[in-house]
Amino acid sequence: MTPASKRFAAALVSQSPLPELVFHFRARRRLTVIMYHSIRPPRGPSYPFDDQLVSATPAAFARQLRFFRSHLDVLSVNELLDCLEEPKSLPRRPALITFDDGHADNYEIALPLLRQHGLTACFFLTTGFIGASVLPWWDQIFCCFRVTRLEQLRSPFGNDDPPFDLAPAKRELAIARFIHQLRALPTWDEAMRIVRDLREATDVTPEAHLKRPLFMSWAQVRQLAAAGMGLGGHTRTHPVLSRITDRRVLHDEIAGCSADIQRAVGRAPLAFAYPTGGKEAMSAEADAEIRRCGFRISFSATQSFAALSTGSVARTPRVRINFGDDHRAFRLALARLPAPAREHGLSYP
Repeated sequence: MTPASKRFAAALVSQSPLPELVFHFRARRRLTVIMYHSIRPPRGPSYPFDDQLVSATPAAFARQLRFFRSHLDVLSVNELLDCLEEPKSLPRRPALITFDDGHADNYEIALPLLRQHGLTACFFLTTGFIGASVLPWWDQIFCCFRVTRLEQLRSPFGNDDPPFDLAPAKRELAIARFIHQLRALPTWDEAMRIVRDLREATDVTPEAHLKRPLFMSWAQVRQLAAAGMGLGGHTRTHPVLSRITDRRVLHDEIAGCSADIQRAVGRAPLAFAYPTGGKEAMSAEADAEIRRCGFRISFSATQSFAALSTGSVARTPRVRINFGDDHRAFRLALARLPAPAREHGLSYP
């Protein structure tokens, strides 16, 4: 089959009901955990911060919620945990809808749409960002690269690493390479030092470009809880947990996050989502700390279904949604989801 004929065949499949039928069949007796970040319209090229965390536009999100109502049995985290104690009560196609970080648009846009469609979600909060006009480390990096007048930036990752080309056509690739290398550093202290140095090297103060808070207030978090939405932990400052070498810092990020949420809404969260969520971001030490802090289930960003008969409740896979307005890509990605690995399942007593 030629490349042109393959594209033609793919177009035919995407325009047919086949993706829905395939997903509907494959979701049986598996857990589908959907992972969102931000729901809002695109901001345009002048936006100084990270616009790659826009999971869907409001119209696309509404359409996706209709898809979930038709093809999945959406549960709350508490309902799922109850089902773990009584497996026979599981619906045929169990699913969770989750949001990471606590972006302001989760309250302003996502919550009304969830309520309109009669669905629930769990919001994993980076508690150091809630109710504060602060910028996460990744937004600081985006702003430094996008606002600086430099044409080239010397690499902080060693003399053998080439400089970062800040020409407009190459800037986004430079940002991606910088963040990739930052996450790979052996310690998180070193990574945060490099972010601080980047501000000085580029002569950019990212906070000066912040016109309104990017994250929810604690009052909005309480309104989420009052509306029946779930709340989960996502650390205090969104570090790569596997890169934290000081156990006291690891404890503060995880236990402190739980305490922040309990103080705000009167009950401790039962679910935790790993920041970044890739295999390299997780560790046995973090798994143990998550358990010690009272979380009953944790989630990764491993792109697959989760099994319902084997494994453990640690690092449960999720499906990241990042398609903007492209409903065809959304449908095809769900139809093509990998089957769950044995170690990524849920165990029953």
